[in-house]
Amino acid sequence: MNTTLLAAITNPVLPTKLQTVKDTASSALVLTTYIAVLWQTLVVLGGIMVLVNLLRAGWEWTSAAGDKGKIDSAKTMIMQSIVGFGVLAGVAAIALFVESVFGLSLLQPVFPRLLGK
Repeated sequence: MNTTLLAAITNPVLPTKLQTVKDTASSALVLTTYIAVLWQTLVVLGGIMVLVNLLRAGWEWTSAAGDKGKIDSAKTMIMQSIVGFGVLAGVAAIALFVESVFGLSLLQPVFPRLLGK
């Protein structure tokens, strides 16, 4: 006896094309696409924050006028930005490793054509 129970979950925020996905493979593809886009967005925002922190630290250092506390604060900010960039690079390296081993592309997901024609 093979019975499958599927519940109809509707979300009024989603377009009707996404709400009417019936098979589990398509709904899993939609979910993984949203997760991949969210992940890419977070990596891009992290990269932007690294650049902003580096610029702030550089500005703080140049405007310190010899103040030891401000220079140390700027050095700390630069070091934290470099560590953050290293973490982002590590995440990208892990994603590339997963892509090469499993064939699952995390950096360039395939977007399904559910909306439109």
